Amino acid sequence: MFPQTNHMEWIIQLDR
Repeated sequence: MFPQTNHMEWIIQLDR
């Protein structure tokens, strides 16, 4: 359940 408004935020962390 990730906030779609900040989907890029967690995506960047996963890409880290």
